[in-house]
Amino acid sequence: MKPLHWDAINPLTGQPFKWGDLNLRWGNPSYYLEPGDPGFVPYGPAPPPPAPHKPFHRSHKNQPASDGQTSNTQNIMSTFKYHVVPKSGGGFTTRPVLGAEFSDAAIDAAVAAATGVSASQCAAVLNGYFTQFLAQAAGCGWSHDFHGLFSVRPVSGGSATLPDAFNNAAEIKAGVSLSLSPLVLDPWKATLSIQSLGQVGLVTPHVDSIINLHDGSEDTYTAGEIIQLSGDHLAFDKTDTTQGVFYATAAAPGTKVHLASYGPISPTEINAIMPAGVTGALTITVVTKVSGTLRSTTYVHPIT
Repeated sequence: MKPLHWDAINPLTGQPFKWGDLNLRWGNPSYYLEPGDPGFVPYGPAPPPPAPHKPFHRSHKNQPASDGQTSNTQNIMSTFKYHVVPKSGGGFTTRPVLGAEFSDAAIDAAVAAATGVSASQCAAVLNGYFTQFLAQAAGCGWSHDFHGLFSVRPVSGGSATLPDAFNNAAEIKAGVSLSLSPLVLDPWKATLSIQSLGQVGLVTPHVDSIINLHDGSEDTYTAGEIIQLSGDHLAFDKTDTTQGVFYATAAAPGTKVHLASYGPISPTEINAIMPAGVTGALTITVVTKVSGTLRSTTYVHPIT
């Protein structure tokens, strides 16, 4: 036996190893059997070349496929596009940006071109395999590495208050899981370039107005008095000095000073006390923590 590597050539046939080869053993590491090894299956004569068939030509962009849908096989992207989204427990994850949905006919035609089998036969074989997977899973049969491509496993779940409260397949959420093998996924990942299309789903604080409660005027403040900020997602932890209301002067716009004293705070309102001795036009920024991350907004008008 010898180690098996991706794209390795079978020394007995002179051809690349293929999925379903009875002499392949998948694992960590994977290897192949040689003559004399227990379990080795001799290779028969080389199969005759396939009968000539009409070459498959990819359709031009936006040309309807045979089932009336737009064929997208010619537009398979090697750039994996994604959005960055916040996680509810803090931090971030990503979500793929879906492209056009491919049609059954387009995939059947592509497989037919690659295998020399008719498109209708490809579809029939696919349906036959999935019928067998369901039949096997019905008796809790499974495969850890079907033809080196994927695993097939029965799964269940459900929720109940008592251990004997599960009465049918729907209540235990019986199902079948298919998971692609790392031997398939890892080489595929290596071919991809990635592109972020930015962050979505972000909840941030927003300030609609600032009122000087000393005299009721808008977009003004009085040193030592309360200003009231109204908007959305404004609640924060007063004990956390990274959150709250900050001001910056025109002379030092990059230096934000934290306001230390507050009155009542709610998601739609902040009452903050301006410190004594502050003068001039100020830029106001509000920082809150949402889903474990600090998020900020700067009021559109300076207050004076």
